Amino acid sequence: MSVLHPRFEFRAFAQTFGIVEDKIRRDSVCHDIGESTETYLIAFGVEEQNVKVRDGRLAIKRLVERRQHLERWEPVMDEAFPVSRALLHTTLLPALRCSEANLGRSVYACHELLDDVVGPRRDVWRACVFKRRFRFTIDACPTEIDELLINGAAIRSVAVESEDAEAVVTVVDKLGVSAYENINYPRAIRRIMGLDSLPHEDVYYGQRNRT
Repeated sequence: MSVLHPRFEFRAFAQTFGIVEDKIRRDSVCHDIGESTETYLIAFGVEEQNVKVRDGRLAIKRLVERRQHLERWEPVMDEAFPVSRALLHTTLLPALRCSEANLGRSVYACHELLDDVVGPRRDVWRACVFKRRFRFTIDACPTEIDELLINGAAIRSVAVESEDAEAVVTVVDKLGVSAYENINYPRAIRRIMGLDSLPHEDVYYGQRNRT
């Protein structure tokens, strides 16, 4: 597996992005379209960990820095199922700030983790996320437009990322995405699930009031 380096990200969510999407498609050609169904593990009040199951793997990213309204995320783990009890104790449960669990198996398949470990808990929620991702590259920054279903709720997302923070800021400003709130997947999912409140009234679910 290739080494994954921390990247700065700006991600916004909205029902529509209008001219922002027009600018993305004008400035770059879509070079890939991908679809996936992922399960996010959401813990109340945990903002610095992104935990999900996708394509038979358990993946965790950790927020390591905020700079210039960007978030820098570092991959911590990307492990194929089955996963060991020791890994759950040392990595997954601490990431979700969970109290100790009674893990009776030495290894866990994906459905065993979700049904036997996560299912009975009252401090972790499961969110089913379908993604259709349209990928572009603008000024060397990976950029995407996403069509999402989060527990059946339809919403869109635009994201720009790079290891170079200044490059992300430049592209975000160029596209006009800076008019939107930068929020990550766990926080957006918690809002949709009613676990977090919406932002102040000067922000309409990701879009700042410019008046």
